[in-house]
Amino acid sequence: EAVGVEPLHSQFTCQAVTPLTHDRTCYFFAYGPWEKEAELKDFFYDLGKRAFEEDRMMIEAQQRNIDLHPEAKMVKLSMDAGLAQFNRIMDELMRAEAQPSTAAPGGQVEPDQFRKKLALEGSSRTVRDL
Repeated sequence: EAVGVEPLHSQFTCQAVTPLTHDRTCYFFAYGPWEKEAELKDFFYDLGKRAFEEDRMMIEAQQRNIDLHPEAKMVKLSMDAGLAQFNRIMDELMRAEAQPSTAAPGGQVEPDQFRKKLALEGSSRTVRDL
C-alpha cells in the first residue's frame, strides 16, 4: 500500500480450521469491510456465508471420496507446501521426542531444535518437493 494514499476499498477475511475427529472439523471465518464502510457489514456477512456454502459442498464431497477410498494417497499440490512443511517438521520432532537420546530431559524437544529445523526448511516448495 502506498504511503499517504488511501485505498478506494478495504476488507478483511480470516479463516481458522479446528479438527474435531478424523472426519469432522470446525471451520470459523470472519469477513467484513473496514470501518469507513460499516454499512456494508451485512453484505459482507452474506457474501462470506454464500462463499462458505460453496466451499462446504466441495469439502463434504471430498470427505465422501476419502471415506469411500481411505487407502488412496492424497495428491499434494503446490498450495499444500506450507502444510506439507509443517507436517514434515512435526513428524521429525515427534520422532526426536520419542527417542530419549535426541530429546531434552523429560522427553521434550528443545525449542532451538525446532527453530533450527524451521530455519533450514526453505520457504518455497514445488509439487516435486512435497
